[in-house]
Amino acid sequence: MPDDFLGPEVPNPIVITPLPPVSDRQFFQALAIRGHITEDEALDAVGPGIIPAAMLALIEQLPGEAQFGAKMLIRGATIYERGNDLAGLIGSLYGWDDAALDEFWTFAATL
Repeated sequence: MPDDFLGPEVPNPIVITPLPPVSDRQFFQALAIRGHITEDEALDAVGPGIIPAAMLALIEQLPGEAQFGAKMLIRGATIYERGNDLAGLIGSLYGWDDAALDEFWTFAATL
């Protein structure tokens, strides 16, 4: 059997490991540590579900039909998935590219 029977050598595929989900506590704590919201706003967000003013201002930049869903997710979710479209949207409202959002997510997951 010739050596090239299996065809050209295929390099190992790149494996992209998804970022872990973060809890609402990790998410809001990371925002507070990074100075995007206050510590009191982080506590209010995790306790009674009050959306921090700065984040609410970002959500209000969304099209009207998207605002309610975004508010419900921010107020009601106990786990935030990096792959959720809203994560990318919130990141873009903060001016973060994908790399910056990934870095934030990775940081939040360590808390």
